[in-house]
Amino acid sequence: MILKTWEGLEWQKHIQLLLKRHYGPDSYQDIPDKHVGDYGLEGYSPRDCVAFQCYAAEEPLTTEELYKKQRSKISSDIKKFIENKDDLKGVFGDIKIRSWVLVVPRHESALLLKHAEKKASEVKIAKLPYVDDSFRINIATEENFAVEAATLRQNNLSMIDVNKTIDDEELEQWVTKQKGDLIVNLERKINKITHIRLSKRESLFRNEMIKRFIEGQNIITSLHDNYPDIYNSLLKCKGNREKFLALESLINQDVPATMLKDSLGRYTDELTGAVKGVTPQTIERLVYEGVADWLMRCPLDFPEESK
Repeated sequence: MILKTWEGLEWQKHIQLLLKRHYGPDSYQDIPDKHVGDYGLEGYSPRDCVAFQCYAAEEPLTTEELYKKQRSKISSDIKKFIENKDDLKGVFGDIKIRSWVLVVPRHESALLLKHAEKKASEVKIAKLPYVDDSFRINIATEENFAVEAATLRQNNLSMIDVNKTIDDEELEQWVTKQKGDLIVNLERKINKITHIRLSKRESLFRNEMIKRFIEGQNIITSLHDNYPDIYNSLLKCKGNREKFLALESLINQDVPATMLKDSLGRYTDELTGAVKGVTPQTIERLVYEGVADWLMRCPLDFPEESK
């Protein structure tokens, strides 16, 4: 599974959008940090009496490394939550916070819950005027706001960038494992593109298309695992375009290079319109995956060209 890597500020902005979408303007208050600091909080809901903090550790990390960083984040910010008693009393007024929630990209350790319970006990012992007797510390991820996240992506208010490059060794391993006509089909079609054939760049073009296919397949797997709404939109769009490719290949009299360029352009426009919530760079990678796939499986073919 390919997981998106979030920068700290990027994650903070993303979670603020999710919380504002979840609660609406009258039930969520963000706490800006540009003037005197955020007191270890991103914001709170006066309706639900829940305070939020978000944190994205710098990846890649093992589960143990991630746990230690998230544990440290809880400790440092709960310390602020206790020590900034006078300031937070002024912020919350008569609100009694029932839950302090750390929102992270991934949560993989039950030990973090034990640490959270320990820190929650310290908060209750402090007898803070803005804390309810039932106070708890919880861990959340984007999955807790799945509907809001899908809405943001559908409206391009939140855009993900998914990429997974491969090296030459991975390329050759994939080629070695292949059976059947996929690579034969690709090489046959490359041989029809005059300017590539005459410049002796067949091998380079072949390898680049295979790389684009493998990388695109990795992206599609990531979308399937992490963003099913985007994955379903992609699948529908790609399927619709493929329905017409075989017929277009039969009736199109353009030279192969023109047909290839036209297919890239059409699919780019269709994906951009149909698949929301991904960056233009991700769209481009998916376009090349689609075209490479069609070249290898034959929905996209070229008329014979005189040599």
